[in-house]
Amino acid sequence: MKLKITLILTICAATLLFSCKHAPTDKDRLGKATREDKNGWIYIHLAGSPSDIGFQHGYLVSKEIDTLIKVMQYYLPSNGSGYKWDFYRAAAKRILRHCRRLAGQRL
Repeated sequence: MKLKITLILTICAATLLFSCKHAPTDKDRLGKATREDKNGWIYIHLAGSPSDIGFQHGYLVSKEIDTLIKVMQYYLPSNGSGYKWDFYRAAAKRILRHCRRLAGQRL
């Protein structure tokens, strides 16, 4: 009886162990996405689910996104509008929240 229980538990444990999916790595999510710098232009090829495409875009152009944020942090508050950087961040969050709400209504 003990042998049967041990055998059943071993089979169950092995089934659980081998049926678990591994967490996707950056390489898995990049898939066939590519980036090419050519004549001052950046060409990117993205493919996959919307989530994967967003990850690929952020991964492949992260330096440019970071540079743009730094430029905007300097330029926007000094453009004579009188608004600080925090105002623009809060406005962007409100717009994104509204867009997500609209996207949810369409589903």
